[in-house]
Amino acid sequence: MPDYCAHLARQRHPVETITAYVTTLSNLLAVNGHPLAEQDRYLIRAVLASRSLEVATDPGDPGDALQSTACTRADLRAMLGTLDRSTVRGKRDALALVLDWHMAGRSCEPGAIGVHDVRETVAAVPDLEDGPGVELPALVVTVRRSKTNPHGKRTDTVRLVAQTDADADLCPVRAYRAWRAVLVEHGCPTRARCCGGSTGGAGSAAPAGARAGSRTTAARRPGSVIAPFRT
Repeated sequence: MPDYCAHLARQRHPVETITAYVTTLSNLLAVNGHPLAEQDRYLIRAVLASRSLEVATDPGDPGDALQSTACTRADLRAMLGTLDRSTVRGKRDALALVLDWHMAGRSCEPGAIGVHDVRETVAAVPDLEDGPGVELPALVVTVRRSKTNPHGKRTDTVRLVAQTDADADLCPVRAYRAWRAVLVEHGCPTRARCCGGSTGGAGSAAPAGARAGSRTTAARRPGSVIAPFRT
């Protein structure tokens, strides 16, 4: 255990992260009849103290080594550029990517959103330069389950505002309307699962859709906005 603790420290993980990992493993060992020896505990405390001092005296410390690299607008545009958005699959995957990016969502989250979880509205957006605000189309997305809320004990709401014409390809409202038109055309149910659904007709299997990546900011669903072809 001290060696594992030292390994995490060399990987520049925060003290809080190392403590959480080591505490969990130590408790598991104790429950299974293998409690840590006092010498091991001493060595672990020494490693934690050393790592804490290292962080405190190094202003350039990167912090959380587990933090994902930010996914930029350019990254999103590049991913969307790989899709044929004239096809059903392309419209589905585009919506998955655009929703996930604007929500700062984790890669697993679009598939838990349902059509009944998304509604169109109008958002009043202040204009910081010219004074009076403007009203823009927007989506209100109800987030029922996520990695940090797996049992749906709470409900979060996210509002996504339409983008300018220059960023029309990144606009969540336009992507949602395009996919919603597909659902209406095919008479699809509104409470089916998301990313596991078919893009070729009811009952057929679809390959996994494109994913937007990990949540990189402090910024969470049954049914389907993304691919509700499978009941």
